[in-house]
Amino acid sequence: MATKKELAVIRDAQEATVLAVTKRCRGKYLVEPEKEAERFEQWRVIMDAGDETAALDMIAGLAEEATALAPFTVVARPVVEGNWESLQRAAFPLIRLRGDTVGKGCGWDLNEEIVLHPFDGAEHETECPTCGHSISWKAPIFHE
Repeated sequence: MATKKELAVIRDAQEATVLAVTKRCRGKYLVEPEKEAERFEQWRVIMDAGDETAALDMIAGLAEEATALAPFTVVARPVVEGNWESLQRAAFPLIRLRGDTVGKGCGWDLNEEIVLHPFDGAEHETECPTCGHSISWKAPIFHE
C-alpha cells in the first residue's frame, strides 16, 4: 500500500501528464442546433447521391458564410477531388461551426477543471467560465 506522500507524488505525475496535452475551449457554436441538423441532413443527401459537385458547392457556401463572420480568416480546408473523406473533413467544421473555426475561439484551458476531479474515467460536463459553452469530457484513467 502506498503512503500518502507516494500517492501525492503519483497524483502530481498524473496531473503533469494531463497538463502536457492542450485542451482548450473552442468557443460557442455559431450555428443554431436546428440549422446544424439541417446542414447535416443536406450533407447526408449529397453523400448518398455521390454528388461531388453539390458537395463542393455546399462547402464553398459554408466557407463563405463562415468568412463573413471573420473576414480575412481562412476557414476552408483543402479538398482532394474524388476523395469523400477529404470532402467530409472540409465540410464538418463548417457545418458544426464553432468560434475557433473562424478565429474566435475562447481558449480557456479545460485542464484547469480536469485536474480538480479524480482520474476515474467518469463522464463530466463543465460550463466554460469564460464564454459559457457547455463542454463534455471524460476523466482520464491511469494504470499502474
